[in-house]
Amino acid sequence: MAQIFVLVFIFLFSLPVNGQSIATLSKTASTFLNNLEENKREEITVIDNYSVKVGLGPDQHSVTSTILDAVASIPLVNGKTEPDVVYVNKEKVYHIRKGLYAWDDEGEYRVRLTTKYIREFGEITIRIPSQSAAIKKTDITKTVPTYYESIPENKREEITIIDYFMVEVELGSGLGSVKSTLQDAIKSIPSVTGEAFPEFVFINGAPIFFIGNGLYSWDSEGNSPIRITTAFIKKFGNILVSVQDSQSELEDQPVAITEPETASIPSK
Repeated sequence: MAQIFVLVFIFLFSLPVNGQSIATLSKTASTFLNNLEENKREEITVIDNYSVKVGLGPDQHSVTSTILDAVASIPLVNGKTEPDVVYVNKEKVYHIRKGLYAWDDEGEYRVRLTTKYIREFGEITIRIPSQSAAIKKTDITKTVPTYYESIPENKREEITIIDYFMVEVELGSGLGSVKSTLQDAIKSIPSVTGEAFPEFVFINGAPIFFIGNGLYSWDSEGNSPIRITTAFIKKFGNILVSVQDSQSELEDQPVAITEPETASIPSK
């Protein structure tokens, strides 16, 4: 009898929820998604750490989730920010201001998730660029940035350009300490040009938050500022600092464009 109970428990635990098993979903679903109203949770399916799909609820009657619900439900976003680089299916949309994504850079055509579109074309994929999609093979000998060439030699020997979107920071030849800062590393990435610092930066593959003036933090409030330290490199090894390619190719899907007069659910 006990064996039957165990088997039944394992079976129930592995039943799919929105296309994923409970065990899988518990590892990938964001806290934001888990805290949404039940009708919205049923419409949003986590694909991976970078993307979700939005479909009709179980009654197949209407969609109540907004673009903001979908973006915030992406595990790497998790309701903590509104990323500037967002794709609806394969089209990049514009982040006009807090609470507003639009199809045009003037914010006239607001992005809405509509029941009509989903019924006609199917589920809508909401995605931020993935780190794996950002890294491409590039001849780095032709892309060494001016900033990298201008920094002192003791910093240059600590920073190695991996490709167009990534550098690696290690201890210098003396192995005593690291002189380079996070800002040195970011500005040495070939794709980072101009005076402005990029918003989307990764440390060893983990996303960090840009809090302005070239400063970054592990949290969106800026309470955990990030510094490259000798102690960390000695204990854990070299540090990879990377940015994303906002033009990464996405799956070929129809675009959920809605005209202003199209009936839709109001924004959150």
